[in-house]
Amino acid sequence: LTNGQKATETAVMDGISVVYSTFSGGGSLEVRDGVGGTLLTTIATNGTVKSSNVWTSSALTRISRTIEITSVGNTILEGVYVHDGTRDKGVRVWTASKSGYTSNDFATTPSLALDLLDNLNPELVIIATGTNDGAANYASYMASLISAVRTHAPNAAVAVWLPYFSTGGFNATELAAARAYLTSAPFIALNVPVIDGSVGTPNISARYSSD
Repeated sequence: LTNGQKATETAVMDGISVVYSTFSGGGSLEVRDGVGGTLLTTIATNGTVKSSNVWTSSALTRISRTIEITSVGNTILEGVYVHDGTRDKGVRVWTASKSGYTSNDFATTPSLALDLLDNLNPELVIIATGTNDGAANYASYMASLISAVRTHAPNAAVAVWLPYFSTGGFNATELAAARAYLTSAPFIALNVPVIDGSVGTPNISARYSSD
């Protein structure tokens, strides 16, 4: 966001989290309850380069409300997470999905997801990558990503989701290579559960073309 730009989110909520990046020379984000309303906080974004920093509000009365975020100077607002009974309890799901990346990209570029793990201290991380890895790379890329996730989220349980079979995406050769790795002794030694999305699932490409 540039100086003076605003973002708003309207929803029924009892709290909100703001996700943002810090960088040298970053400005600040003013978070208000209502358009031009009560200032909830001012988030300083000047600092060491890091993405997926998270600020969470104190408890708010559960009503439909609009949150207004104003940039003072240049800032990077990554998103907001609306809480409805999940501010300090319950199950919260944070997605880090980004199209076109490989498992190795996620392992070596912290801003894609690992920075978020640093800031959330999650209880469970589900790795749902692999579609773009290719048969030759799946094993090494997945091993690297699992290691990186455990470094950045040492208290979390980790599971791997095997993508759906798709002739136009995760094809039969890639699926076979992935299953070979996920049933190998080196992977089993990692003690990571596997969610096999292709079991009992027809070809996704065919479903897309017929639905």
